[in-house]
Amino acid sequence: MPTQFTRHGTVHTISSRQYSKANSLIALLHVVGLLCLIEDE
Repeated sequence: MPTQFTRHGTVHTISSRQYSKANSLIALLHVVGLLCLIEDE
């Protein structure tokens, strides 16, 4: 189980070790980037 944010690890395994403030921020930035990409199309 990785302790850093990984999409694969997050999808297949749920653990409190992955849910840190830094990992939450990285995930949020991924979502914002995806939404900006979708909006531009």
